[in-house]
Amino acid sequence: MVYMAGCKSDILPTAYGVVETWFILEDNGTLNGVTLIWNKNYILGFHVGASIIFYNEYHQMVFQSDWRYYGLNGNSKKIAHFEDRIPLDVLKSIRSFEIRSKLENGMGFLKSLSSCFGNKVEDENLKDNLI
Repeated sequence: MVYMAGCKSDILPTAYGVVETWFILEDNGTLNGVTLIWNKNYILGFHVGASIIFYNEYHQMVFQSDWRYYGLNGNSKKIAHFEDRIPLDVLKSIRSFEIRSKLENGMGFLKSLSSCFGNKVEDENLKDNLI
C-alpha cells in the first residue's frame, strides 16, 4: 500500500536540460523511484544528481536516499529506476519530503575535450602510431 508519493521537475538553464524525479514510498519501507533526464543541447553533455530527503513533523531530516548521478550526452534522454529501503521505525516519523537535483558540470563535452590536450605520450613507441 502506498504511504507517500511525490514528484519534482527542475529545469537546468545552464545545460538546457530537464530533470524529473518521481517516487512511491510504500508502507513496508520500499522506496521506488524514477528519474528522467532530458538534454536539449545538441553539443554539450552534463552530469546531474538526484536525491530524496524525508523529514519528520519538526522538519528534521530522518532519511536521505543516496545521491545518484547520471551523465548525459548532447540531445538525448535517460530514464533511471532506483530503489531504497527505509527502516519501519523511521517510516512512521516521516511527514514531508524534498526532492533535490544538482548539476555537477554544465560543460561535459568541453571539459572532457580539454582534458585531452596537453597529455604527454610516455611510451616512445606510441608516438609513431599517433594520428
